[in-house]
Amino acid sequence: MNPARPFRLAAATLLAAAALRAAAPTPPAEAAEIPLWSGTAPGSETEKLPRPDFAEVWSGEPGKRGVRQTTAPTFHVFLPPPAKANGAALVVAPGGGYNIVMLEPEGWLVARRLAAEGTAVFVLKYRHWNRELALHDARRAVRTVRTRAAEWGIDPRRVGLGGFSAGGNLALNAAANPAAGEPAPADAIDRADPRPDFLMLIYPTPISRLPEGATVDGRFPATFIVCAVEDNADERVLPLSAALLKARIRHEAHVFATGAHGFGLAADLPGTAVWPALFTTWLGTQLAPAGGMAEKFLPPAQPWGAKGGKQRPAAK
Repeated sequence: MNPARPFRLAAATLLAAAALRAAAPTPPAEAAEIPLWSGTAPGSETEKLPRPDFAEVWSGEPGKRGVRQTTAPTFHVFLPPPAKANGAALVVAPGGGYNIVMLEPEGWLVARRLAAEGTAVFVLKYRHWNRELALHDARRAVRTVRTRAAEWGIDPRRVGLGGFSAGGNLALNAAANPAAGEPAPADAIDRADPRPDFLMLIYPTPISRLPEGATVDGRFPATFIVCAVEDNADERVLPLSAALLKARIRHEAHVFATGAHGFGLAADLPGTAVWPALFTTWLGTQLAPAGGMAEKFLPPAQPWGAKGGKQRPAAK
């Protein structure tokens, strides 16, 4: 074997990796990028960063690209066609295990689809490297959308929060732990209500991994959940559904037969790919005709098999 060959292979690998790292995608033309703060985001001051050379890095192949080490959180705005607009807004936090933010497959591509069906979508590029800052970014995004609702044709009482995997954990945390780690208000936006009016959770991190103080109770909004059966649905979906049922919160959960963790739009999985349409239909049922959201609480529980106040006879 040519002794120089391993070195050539190693060099080629490094060059390919460098090219991949530099491949920052061009944002969709229809999506404006809005910074969450006008100056340095609180917590991103140079002396508070993990290291002095901490800088944003993109990686991944086209259609699957994500970003690391974001210090300037933003969101991209995807507005629906005026004729289809339902007045609702959804802030979406892509996943990535708090190691990366999969902005393209679980953000931009999803936003384009949901916006086409009537919902304004705001794709959040959050500071994944610090969970408290990530939570602050999610709250700030909800507050910003609510504060600027008139500008984007949104009902400020219809601002939801969604997430994929770790982004689902972030959305859950924002709904279940609304007061944790709240810094002093930076401006008037920070004084707006950060609580989401509804949740969209796609293969979310289990609620058992929420931080101390997080509680699924009557403060929780109506919730839509999606997962594949083999993606630990017994951990990601069932305990959350049980907690929501205990709190009498309206929710809908879909556990699909096909798909692994991270399927995004599931374009290559015909059965699972219906989830965005199911979400749009579900959201439509949660919007009150006069504005805002419909009643989030389930009616009082009835005995199993009850109809008209009478219990079905027990099977013999």
